[in-house]
Amino acid sequence: MDNWIWGAAAAVLVVIETLVPGYFLIFAAAGALAVAAFGFVMPLDTAGQIALFAAVTFLLFGLCFRVYRRLLSGGPKVLVNSPDRLLGAPGTVEEPIADGRGKIRLGDTVWLARGPDLPAGTPVTVTGVEGTVLKVAPHRH
Repeated sequence: MDNWIWGAAAAVLVVIETLVPGYFLIFAAAGALAVAAFGFVMPLDTAGQIALFAAVTFLLFGLCFRVYRRLLSGGPKVLVNSPDRLLGAPGTVEEPIADGRGKIRLGDTVWLARGPDLPAGTPVTVTGVEGTVLKVAPHRH
C-alpha cells in the first residue's frame, strides 16, 4: 500500500478516537503512522507493512495497558456500598448533624448519618454501618 494511505488511515483513526473516545483506536493510528513514516525511509512490501502495523499497534497497546493498570492500582479506592469498604472512609457533613442525625457526603453520594452534633462542612470518618445509616465521628488529624 502507499505510504499516504497509511498516513490518511492514521489521521482518520485519530479523528474517530477523538470523537468517540474509549475504543483504543489511537494504538492502531500510531501503528498506521509508524508504517507510513517507515515506508518513506525504507520501502516495505504489503506483508511487511501489515507485520509492522500489527507489531507497533500491539506493542504500544501492551505498554500503555501496563502503565494504565499501574496508575489505577495506586489510585484511591472506589467506594462501594459494602460496609467493609465504608469503614474508615473520610467524608464531610453535608447537612448538619443535630440530635444525633444528619447527612454526610462520601465521594459523590450523600448518606444518612448518626453521630455527635456537627455543623455542615465538618470532616468526619465512618466508624460503623447500620443498614443505610453510617455512624461517624469527627475526623482526627
